[in-house]
Amino acid sequence: MKEQTSFDIRYLPLKITLVSLKRAELPPYLGSTLRGVIGQALYSVDSKAYDFLYANGKYSDDKQDIVKPYLIVPPEVCGTKRIVEQGEELKFEFILLGNAVKYAPSLSRALQDIRRFGLGAQRSPFCLLKIINSQEQRILWRKEKYYAAGANVVSLPYHRLVDVTGVI
Repeated sequence: MKEQTSFDIRYLPLKITLVSLKRAELPPYLGSTLRGVIGQALYSVDSKAYDFLYANGKYSDDKQDIVKPYLIVPPEVCGTKRIVEQGEELKFEFILLGNAVKYAPSLSRALQDIRRFGLGAQRSPFCLLKIINSQEQRILWRKEKYYAAGANVVSLPYHRLVDVTGVI
């Protein structure tokens, strides 16, 4: 069996830290909530980035949708702990995949604007504290400043096995 490198998957793993500006009751699954509020904020700061990250599937002419070029890993607040006290941090991962990496500056601007939209049914206000490249532990955004050096991508090699016809 031969192994051949056919392409690699580039990604940028971001650890995002928000701070609650008042006591907040959040839904049990925050992935959908975070996706929605980030989408709203992104739409207001960069429509091109919004189209690439959020609306790319609508251009598929009723064919199978295009996979979203990001992943959200919700914070541990999911499940039984649904209350976030004022001043408490809410941390989650946002992973940009492939060409979506170029929208890291737009994503950081959108996250700065997130307090306008709020989280949960009560639209509880949160503000952005920092964004860290979680692979390299480098700051991407903190104290109103974007650090492009923190946006180094990680490459995950993918190997294609020649002459494989199935798996068990």
